[in-house]
Amino acid sequence: MNPRCCLIGLLIAAIPAAAQTPAADPYAPGRTIIADIDRIVTPNGVQESFVATLGGARQAVSVRGADRANPILLFIHGGPGAVEMPIGWAFQRPWEDYFTVVQWDQRGAGKSYALNDPQQLAPTLTLERYRDDAIALIELLRRRYGQRRIFVLGHSWGSIVGLSVAVRRPDLLYAYIGMGQIIDVRENERVGMAWTIDRARREHNMQAVREIETLRPYPDSGPFTIDRADAWRRWSIQYGALAAGRPDANFYLRARI
Repeated sequence: MNPRCCLIGLLIAAIPAAAQTPAADPYAPGRTIIADIDRIVTPNGVQESFVATLGGARQAVSVRGADRANPILLFIHGGPGAVEMPIGWAFQRPWEDYFTVVQWDQRGAGKSYALNDPQQLAPTLTLERYRDDAIALIELLRRRYGQRRIFVLGHSWGSIVGLSVAVRRPDLLYAYIGMGQIIDVRENERVGMAWTIDRARREHNMQAVREIETLRPYPDSGPFTIDRADAWRRWSIQYGALAAGRPDANFYLRARI
């Protein structure tokens, strides 16, 4: 069990009942302790946040690492919009001994949302724009930290952005790492739906089978829509397709501080 989670629980239990009102933040003491545990204290370390203007949009960037001389790892989050700065404390700290880790809230997401006019930003939310934002950020990081090339890790939706960067500007990268790499969206839907139907049949869940099969001929024809994708994913998630061995990803999403 993560010791930091235990600390939060102990601190919350110690808060007087009077302080645990809707107006109070019962997690504040735990956040303070986690922030102190995660503080970079090495002499040549880096821990800073700043706002960068990328493609005309202001966007939030976080940089953390034990040694500025380490190579830079740019983490491109999924979603679109599933920012991971608030969750980073749960998984990122070991990376920071070997890399200077950069988290970036893409345009229209997380801390970056409030930095721009949403109506003006909406028409710019294209793959090509996200890709070019990432390239601009890499070039900024090279100048700011004196690094020639960067490691890029793309997660889920971020793997589309990251792979696009690698294709467009391979000269900027030491390596590209795909996590939950997306290659063919429709084939992904076919494989996922077939796997979910098989699991449902084995568990005699005929309601799930019927609901998924009524989506046909999707995904072989017709538009790819969130409604259709979610209609079968609501069943696959229960079988551990989102987080292995779990019926949902709340353990991860609730790690936000």
